[in-house]
Amino acid sequence: MKKVLLTLLMLTVSATTLFVQAAEKLTFEKIFSYYWSEDAGDREDIFDGDYTTYVRSDDLQYGNYLGVKLSQVEKIGHLKFYFEERYAPSEAEVQISMDSTTWKTIASFTVDDVADTDGVYTYAAHGVDARYVRIFIESYTSQIFFYEFEVYRYEPNYTLTVNTEPAGGQIYLNDMFVTENAFPVEEDEVWTIATTMPGYTFTHWNDGVTDNPRTITTTKSDATYTAHFNKEIDFQIVSANGVSFNMINVPGGTFMMGATSEQGNESDIKETPAHEVTLGDFAIGQTEVTQELWQAVMGATPADDAAGQWSSTYGIGGQYPANFISYHNAQKFIDKLNSLNPVPGYGFRLPTEAEWEYAARGGRNKGSKYSRSNTLDEVAWNSVATMHEVGKKIGNELGIYDMSGNVQEWCLDWYGKYSADAQANPRGAATGTSKCVRGG
Repeated sequence: MKKVLLTLLMLTVSATTLFVQAAEKLTFEKIFSYYWSEDAGDREDIFDGDYTTYVRSDDLQYGNYLGVKLSQVEKIGHLKFYFEERYAPSEAEVQISMDSTTWKTIASFTVDDVADTDGVYTYAAHGVDARYVRIFIESYTSQIFFYEFEVYRYEPNYTLTVNTEPAGGQIYLNDMFVTENAFPVEEDEVWTIATTMPGYTFTHWNDGVTDNPRTITTTKSDATYTAHFNKEIDFQIVSANGVSFNMINVPGGTFMMGATSEQGNESDIKETPAHEVTLGDFAIGQTEVTQELWQAVMGATPADDAAGQWSSTYGIGGQYPANFISYHNAQKFIDKLNSLNPVPGYGFRLPTEAEWEYAARGGRNKGSKYSRSNTLDEVAWNSVATMHEVGKKIGNELGIYDMSGNVQEWCLDWYGKYSADAQANPRGAATGTSKCVRGG
């Protein structure tokens, strides 16, 4: 007997890119080191030595400025500040100026920011124009016995691309909204990237990270980050004999059903020809029917009523899918569920094959090879001899789970050949010898 699961249907009920290369270290003269202390009052020290590659101070404390003058106005790439970690400032600001009179703070950092970086603070200025650069020590925990200051010209060479899926989301870099999705950057730049999409809920990035915003560091290669979103789930919570389950409301629409181009060699000859289908609104279970729900409705396992067998070989537990369900017993389950009248005025049935496919595609006309992804392991279990708890993989754009693989799922239709003609709310062949199953 096929391993088949029932799916319920209630009637009418994201790019930014980074550029990077080794940047040229700029030469400069140290123009001042100014600090204040209660004992000495205001004092300015001019240190001797070659300051073309670095500046150094043996006594930077609260209220100090340490500044440099570049030979000309430059586009600043990144700045590096070195100090002994135990003497790092509690708070410091990085400031720039074109005329040494008006200063703009472009970054701030604390001792915590360099606790895990061996006493180095790196700031990516992303090409800001400046002639003067200085650091201002706002507060301190002790003296800074060694301090080194490096300035690098902005020389981007790699591309960071930030996209959203679906397209059209808003992208933020370092908390600033940007209208483009590709940016030139240098190596070792630290960026905070974030995305939003009104009406949608963020789920994950293409590399599996679920933080949004997230912090990235550029490397010597192009990088692409795609934020995946689900349309905000429109669902109803239904309860049957004390067990709750979600029904996802699916807005109707028109799509190409069958072996469309993105399916590649994953489609079956029985799914040809692809054809246009228009559906009305409907609702479908967010997950496969669980063993918990089956027992709450039927009062028994399939083995108890001679319909099949549940065993530890395939997985037993409340959140495992009900399995080894015959089409006959699937209909008995629906009849019993409808007799409980969990949603007055509405009834349950199996989805048509067209409704199942439209829901699996996330309500979209074009999509990916599998339900939400081109990578099977992200969205489906691909194991023949066992099953898994429902909803443990990534859901699709509608928030529906396991449509590409866990157990097969019954549909209402008889198996039959597809027509190339456009159709509205099709119910499949009028007669046949077997009913459709989808998923797997």
